[in-house]
Amino acid sequence: MIFLVRVLKNFMFILLLIPAVVQAGDEIIRSFDVFIDLHVDGSYTVKESIVYDFGSEDRHGIYRNIPLAGEIAGEYRRMSLKNVLVTNRSGTPTPFETSRKRDGLEIKIGDPDHLVTGIQYYVISYTVHGGVLYHDEYDEIYWNATGNEWQIPIDQARLRLRLPDGYGTETIRDSECYLGEVGDRYSCKGPFQVRGDGSGRTVEYLATRTLFPGSGMTAAFGLPKGTLEEPGFGKKFVDALIRYGYILFFLVPLGVLVYMWRLWLRVGRDPKGRGTIVPEYEAPAGLTPLEVGTLIDGKADLRDISAEIVYLAVRGHLKIRKVSKPILGVIPHSDYELIRMTGYKDDLGETDRSLLDYLFRYGRGDTVSLTELKDNFYEHLGTLRGSVHRVLHVAKELHTRDHRKVRTYWGQRAMFAAFLAIAASLVFSYVSRELGYAAFWSGVASALILVGFGYFMPSTTIQGAYMKEYLEGLKLYLEKAEKLRLEFHNDPENVPDKFSELLPFAMVLGVEKEWAKQFRNVYLSEQGWYEGAGSLTPQRLVSDMSTFASQATRTVYAAPSSGGASSGGGFSGGGFGGGGGGSW
Repeated sequence: MIFLVRVLKNFMFILLLIPAVVQAGDEIIRSFDVFIDLHVDGSYTVKESIVYDFGSEDRHGIYRNIPLAGEIAGEYRRMSLKNVLVTNRSGTPTPFETSRKRDGLEIKIGDPDHLVTGIQYYVISYTVHGGVLYHDEYDEIYWNATGNEWQIPIDQARLRLRLPDGYGTETIRDSECYLGEVGDRYSCKGPFQVRGDGSGRTVEYLATRTLFPGSGMTAAFGLPKGTLEEPGFGKKFVDALIRYGYILFFLVPLGVLVYMWRLWLRVGRDPKGRGTIVPEYEAPAGLTPLEVGTLIDGKADLRDISAEIVYLAVRGHLKIRKVSKPILGVIPHSDYELIRMTGYKDDLGETDRSLLDYLFRYGRGDTVSLTELKDNFYEHLGTLRGSVHRVLHVAKELHTRDHRKVRTYWGQRAMFAAFLAIAASLVFSYVSRELGYAAFWSGVASALILVGFGYFMPSTTIQGAYMKEYLEGLKLYLEKAEKLRLEFHNDPENVPDKFSELLPFAMVLGVEKEWAKQFRNVYLSEQGWYEGAGSLTPQRLVSDMSTFASQATRTVYAAPSSGGASSGGGFSGGGFGGGGGGSW
């Protein structure tokens, strides 16, 4: 019964292979001869002599894929190949190139400018390191000689193993050879002692049938313990690193993530406020728009600085004037001038005094245009941002720490992690290229986690949390205020002044357009702080201030451009080696 099952299985297998054989045309491997020269140090040299018949097909050559890692004997293992060489049968070098393909090595043989046909001879040799299984009672060479991934038949296959000097074939404790698809255990012919070399150290197995696509030849040789040198601590450490290093490098960013998450919960999370948002009708006492914008998102944005300039103008410290300066006298173009007002009150904070000083440092006395500030003012942005962060932390006690310093601290550690990632990748690449990649991406992931959490690590005090709720209430008012409510809370004659007073705060809160809509039927009298062309309406004023902020961002704040043995558990397709190939 078992015999009939095997016959039926082979028959169905042949039927399934007909399309692949037809697709391969006349190509066939006439013979696949593998010779393994085993060394005492546990490495071995493999020489594959392949007689490849292209038939009537014109090809450049063949390619050979050899896996370097995978599950062998129940464990994930990795080997390395060195000293790869390809010649013809007379020893003349043949052009080839190697490349890594996932967990394997591809050897592409042939000349892209030259075609071959008919029978060709290829001899592929390489040295294997890490290809021995060291068991408790014996050592094992478990080698997939041909591979199971060829898409054409292999007519004849042979595997020979030569033991190190001083060891005869009787040293072999046990051996097995298997044929067929992955998992099959059809027996080879052998083993035979090869006496032709005169050494008595060589044993061989022969395939008993043609190996159709998907089939291969695998052999296992058991040797007494001590025949081969076991790797020392360093080699075992490297092997363990190769085997488990991926887990280690996965745990590193995971550990960083857990650490940063717990740290953020402890010191980076903002305290809870009252939990109730109600409309607020007045600007926050003691805060400027620049400080408001920085408190909300922890950054002194360029738009916040533009709003601060408008705020200084509304308070009478300067005037903003829109002037027409056509390009080449023809193309319409507008510029903005800032005019220092004399006799302004000396009640400004540290940041505003610095801002005014920097603005008029590059002008004509008490007047400066945005064009004149170009390529100059940007140098002071860092100082201004540092000043507002310091004020919110020290003077106003709304931030627990200086936000810029906190983010800089974690940014520096992220850069150090990135440096370690590069260094580790270079070091571990000598062990394994894939391990080098794992070390690199582990470091990069850790650096990104540090940057991400570091950005959100700065927190506010409880007073800062209350103030942020107040600002949410002010934003709600600016978005929803109605004309009648405005007149109820303010003298109707003062409504336009209320609009100007809260406009800079509406700008940093991002609701200046909504604020202007509440005044769509209101005409503003001449504003002492702004001078523009045409009649002035709230919508027109907001549009001009948005243009002012955008133009300042493009010119004033921008930096200048710089230019340019077998225990009986083996099977076909198992063990080290394997793979397959084809033509190209």
